[in-house]
Amino acid sequence: MKKTYWLSILVLLLIFISLPAWNDSGGILDVLVVAASKLDAHYRAIEDLASAWAASRGLKITVTAPSLPTAWAQQQEMEPLLKKRWDVICIEPLGTAELSPLLENAKDRGSVIVTLRKDGFPAADHNVEPFSNEEMGRRMMQSLAKAMGEDGFYITLVPSFENDDIVCAEKAAVEFQKLSYGGMFSVDRLVETDADVSKARDIVRKDLEHYSIGGVLFFTSEDGLGVSGLIGADGKKIVSVGMGDPATLKMALDEKNIDCLLYWSRENMFLAGLEIGRAAAEGRIPDTARHMSLPIEGYETIRRGDGNTWTGNDIRSIYPGNK
Repeated sequence: MKKTYWLSILVLLLIFISLPAWNDSGGILDVLVVAASKLDAHYRAIEDLASAWAASRGLKITVTAPSLPTAWAQQQEMEPLLKKRWDVICIEPLGTAELSPLLENAKDRGSVIVTLRKDGFPAADHNVEPFSNEEMGRRMMQSLAKAMGEDGFYITLVPSFENDDIVCAEKAAVEFQKLSYGGMFSVDRLVETDADVSKARDIVRKDLEHYSIGGVLFFTSEDGLGVSGLIGADGKKIVSVGMGDPATLKMALDEKNIDCLLYWSRENMFLAGLEIGRAAAEGRIPDTARHMSLPIEGYETIRRGDGNTWTGNDIRSIYPGNK
């Protein structure tokens, strides 16, 4: 009897999940997805996955992105679309000042706003982070220490001091090194590169004149290309470890100029945002909820901190030398 009861509950739950989502007025949920750029290597995959996700749940969906990956272009792309009301807006915002007024207005009209990798965005009801910045920093340092044999000098490259996520990850990496790898020393920290390849390479070369640098920890794809292939004072290739997009760094990875690249799935991040947006629009996320379970790799258990940010555990690694 008990087995039959739970089987019935499971069947009802599966039926509920497969039903179309409805808004307050009784219509099917209408979802807008805004990615960073149509030039992005992931845009087509994001578009296809979001469309398939909506079709499987009986939702209406529109996927768009500006041609250029700038806040101004994203603002121009969204302005005509936001003349209508959307039940859910899932966006990878490129700027705060440019987009906040648009999204605040949409929120006032009843839209659920879900941002991706934009903790603290004023208009967001929910924000999705694929990982903890502290955990990413620790994982990056573990990879750097392994590649350097836990010994030697290293430097850290960042694109901008204004990116709080990157600064937080860098700080966690260096603090973890000090606690765990006493034979390693940071000789130049938080070196700002403006995400410029030539500038990153010039910075590393200048540091090589003063230090026997054995490794570089970089926090954007462009910075990684700046250090790729450089030779240290001992005649060995400088170890290069960082976070970035495998599609952007494909050539450097194929040529094994990067020792380890840590990354996350942009596609899965969007799916997590869509699932949270749908649940919020249906009123299925209590204010007291501290975690959710999602059927998405890297987001099987997604946790909420003190604010409105949900954090997954989607940190992946590529070791080109092990191919």
